[in-house]
Amino acid sequence: MPRWRQSVRRCLLAVLPLACLLVSVPAHGYVDLAPTLARVISESERIILVEVAAFSREKHVLVLKEVRAMRGALSSEAIRHVVAPAEGAAVPRHILRWTPAGSQGVLFVSHNTALVCVGEGWYQVSASGGDV
Repeated sequence: MPRWRQSVRRCLLAVLPLACLLVSVPAHGYVDLAPTLARVISESERIILVEVAAFSREKHVLVLKEVRAMRGALSSEAIRHVVAPAEGAAVPRHILRWTPAGSQGVLFVSHNTALVCVGEGWYQVSASGGDV
């Protein structure tokens, strides 16, 4: 191989990575530190088997009835969750599949948040005034 080709090759090998760095776009990373089930259970003040009592598609409100307490005490009051992530947003599909009356799930309540296991997935809600 001629000497000038080796020089060109070395220059390309040195310049190419720098060119790639200049052309690249910054990416924002996200690391999900989802807790384990053991951690969710240990941090829960109440763990309750719940049943869907009603669902309003228009208001995106899910009404749950407490069936059995696995930790803590049962409440006779209905639990209301707004299950759309934002105003005007769609309700996630795994929640919609779970909304027929009588469907059961497990509610894990800790402080001002609650995690609900709906069989195929989970959703989280936060308190908006009173308890979750």
